[in-house]
Amino acid sequence: MSLIHRVLNVVAASGGVVNLGELSRLTGVQPAALQGILDFCARKGYLLADGDDPASACASCAAADACGLACGMGDRKPRSYRLGRISHSV
Repeated sequence: MSLIHRVLNVVAASGGVVNLGELSRLTGVQPAALQGILDFCARKGYLLADGDDPASACASCAAADACGLACGMGDRKPRSYRLGRISHSV
């Protein structure tokens, strides 16, 4: 299985929304290596990046209900990813 397929499968298995840190932890792949894959998948429509809308990044966070921005991200929330309109046809 290619790394792209592995990343897409992990996003799907995580309930459909995951951020770079979570994805790195779940796949065991360094964030710097994943970023290029995530950018590629977003350009191709396999994933949608939610980081441009700060509210969507918080909505996908497991600690959102108790947060109060405890993550320290302030105005720049972590970008999250969800499956796009095109599924695993990589």
